[in-house]
Amino acid sequence: MPAIDLDEAATEVRRRLPGWAAAGIVAGPVTWRDANAPWPQPLETERSRAADPDSTGIMLHGPSSTELQVVLFRGGWADVLYLASPEDAGALPASGIASVTDFAARLDGWVARAFGVASTPGPRTSPVREGEYRAAATIASITASEIEDAQVGGASRLDDPVALREYDPRWPGVFEREAVSIRAALAGLDHRVEHVGSTSVPGLPAKPIVDILLTLQDPADEPDYVPALEALGYTLVIREPDRCAHRVLRRHDPGPAAERADLHVLPAGCEEAGRMTRFRDRLRAHRGDRVRYADTKHALAGRSREYLQHYADAKSEVVEDILRRAESPSPSPSPVNE
Repeated sequence: MPAIDLDEAATEVRRRLPGWAAAGIVAGPVTWRDANAPWPQPLETERSRAADPDSTGIMLHGPSSTELQVVLFRGGWADVLYLASPEDAGALPASGIASVTDFAARLDGWVARAFGVASTPGPRTSPVREGEYRAAATIASITASEIEDAQVGGASRLDDPVALREYDPRWPGVFEREAVSIRAALAGLDHRVEHVGSTSVPGLPAKPIVDILLTLQDPADEPDYVPALEALGYTLVIREPDRCAHRVLRRHDPGPAAERADLHVLPAGCEEAGRMTRFRDRLRAHRGDRVRYADTKHALAGRSREYLQHYADAKSEVVEDILRRAESPSPSPSPVNE
């Protein structure tokens, strides 16, 4: 029996994510296990970290504590555990998987067995293969040297796990105070200020960093706005001429519960600015995507990173999938406080 193409199998899983979400099924990140990794072999959520994967898997959570865990091995079998009810739980037969098409059909059957719903695959997309990386946005997936080149005054290394905090209701207040000052300082410019990032989504765990989006006509024209923001205590820390003229200005200790404010400056009408706000709005309105993104953040935060940007890049696959759903018709959203 030929080996199963795990990248193609993962693509079949991703095709089903929008339909699962519409049915109230929350999917965790797709995981990979590298056959050559030392024991105990960790589960990776970044495909690029599994040079020779021998398995890929996913965990699904449905209404009323229903669950399904699927781990597909390239040799043509799977470990499948389900919980449909306290009286109906266990392992499902999953041997002799002959192809990706066979796996996809069985996956639909397992989902129906665990959750009582039919899967509705979306359009096919190209699989992520070894050495490839699917960026979530225009400003994403950059190398260490690019990070260092973009920093004004030298890059600040992380070299530690990312510290997440549970959502703090004081974060919106920090943004509002900063926004009032920024709008006053730039009163003579046509601009817009918005709260973006995880601290803008009630209920979402986040780093204690308040991300602010400032859109104006030309971020490259720094004398037009940087001196006014410096007067507020902001410092220009990132300059990326080839990435929508992206600038980042930073202010430390902006208020209670926030270590700093990162002000992202992009041109009005820039696609990346639109993606930031669409992603925020989707997470605010859809509980399933919010839970999935929170699970991904927790799964990735525990690993040591050279730079904080690498943590952001690692979430790109999930971010991209959520954005795709934000751009397609969907059922009525679940409330933020659900």
